[in-house]
Amino acid sequence: RLATFVTPAHLGVSDAYAPSDDLWLTAADELRQVNALLNPHEKLACILNACRVIIYQLQSGGSAASADDFLPHLIYVLIVAQPRRVNHTIAYVRRYADPNQLRMENAYFLTNLEIAAAFVASVDARMLGLTDDEFAQHMAHATVATTSR
Repeated sequence: RLATFVTPAHLGVSDAYAPSDDLWLTAADELRQVNALLNPHEKLACILNACRVIIYQLQSGGSAASADDFLPHLIYVLIVAQPRRVNHTIAYVRRYADPNQLRMENAYFLTNLEIAAAFVASVDARMLGLTDDEFAQHMAHATVATTSR
């Protein structure tokens, strides 16, 4: 439902790093592919690809791609992608992937996805810079929009 109204601006993404639709879609497609895979290494590879697309976008905008820049972009991509059972996927990868694969960059990106998923699961009006009434109205409209498809 969040995908029907949340914009990058709601997450504090600066206009200086305004995403191109193609890059958002590329990163979102990588996250959506995770559910079709069984191998934890392949699932992790899709997660890493999505994160690398975001990093590429930030760096091409002249940023050093700090965590303060990266995480809001990842949250937005997660909202756009709407992958099913993302928390189960994260737990599966953590449990079954080779521990040597869960180090450094891989661990950083997987942890950020976990944080992004927690944000999306608990998002409220204040977190998006909205009033409670605005948030409730958007969520009600989103519910109607998704059920009428």
